[in-house]
Amino acid sequence: MSEPVPKVTAMQLDVNQLATQIAAAILFLVPGLNATWVIERLSGPTRLKGTERLLRALSWSALIYLPSGFWLLDCVAGSSGRGPSRPGS
Repeated sequence: MSEPVPKVTAMQLDVNQLATQIAAAILFLVPGLNATWVIERLSGPTRLKGTERLLRALSWSALIYLPSGFWLLDCVAGSSGRGPSRPGS
């Protein structure tokens, strides 16, 4: 006989915790930092300061997340038990 598979429950994140806020900020900046790194490698050395690089990464992250935000929200809604909002599903 096989044992029943335990049900996976949703994980609750407390956004008031400092660690959660830091993790969210880092995960938000990762695509922008990658885009900034690739652009700097393609264009050659630049004389940007750390603050300018961080602002550039922030703007690239916002630009990347803007069109993908709807897809990310759909993934979150799909994991909450309602199911994805795709036609034909």
